Amino acid sequence: MSRGLILFAHGSRDPAWGDSLHALAREIEASDPGLQVRCAFLERLAPDLPTALAELAPRLTRLDVCPVFWAANGHVQRDLPALLDDARRTHPGVEMRLLPVLSELPGMLEFLARVILSLGHAPPVPAMGTSPAPEAGLAADARGARAMSAGERASALSPRPATDPSPADAAPGP
Repeated sequence: MSRGLILFAHGSRDPAWGDSLHALAREIEASDPGLQVRCAFLERLAPDLPTALAELAPRLTRLDVCPVFWAANGHVQRDLPALLDDARRTHPGVEMRLLPVLSELPGMLEFLARVILSLGHAPPVPAMGTSPAPEAGLAADARGARAMSAGERASALSPRPATDPSPADAAPGP
């Protein structure tokens, strides 16, 4: 079975806006070389979803579309399903699945909470306007992140499946 994935994002007037999405696509492809990964945008950046689908569909039997939106909003609830319906009519031999938005991916909220909390171990960043050089705060963050041991970074950045605590875990201690 030949598989593909399209990372679908909003887009921006700034061409550099899509750089991090393309970096994510490269990371996914490196992790699964058999998966063909492309980026597509709703507006302002190329390619749009129909163009990316037309490029990939002739080589695929299954295609997942991951909306790179934090929450299911108008674009994800209205625009994207309409685009996928058109694509299914145009490419009937390809099974197409719509994946969850970012905040609904398994373990995502817990993962982000761990990463954000791990940043608390870095030196504090001065409040906006109090540092003579704004990049000084970023440098302090980078030094703090480098100061974490490799094990601490791996633990903080490793996604873990979401689990419900057992009743014993949820019970207050003595």
